[in-house]
Amino acid sequence: MPAGTTTAALVTAVEEYRAESGAGPLARGREQVLSERWCGRAAHGNGGVKD
Repeated sequence: MPAGTTTAALVTAVEEYRAESGAGPLARGREQVLSERWCGRAAHGNGGVKD
């Protein structure tokens, strides 16, 4: 599993690409709080979705 700073850099790059292209990437991780902070929408293994 990448370190938090590596993950943050990846999320930033993906978000920039998404903004330019309109793509909707899927990311998987164990850090629920970070996922909710970095993503416009986060789905969790328990079936919950947070917009």
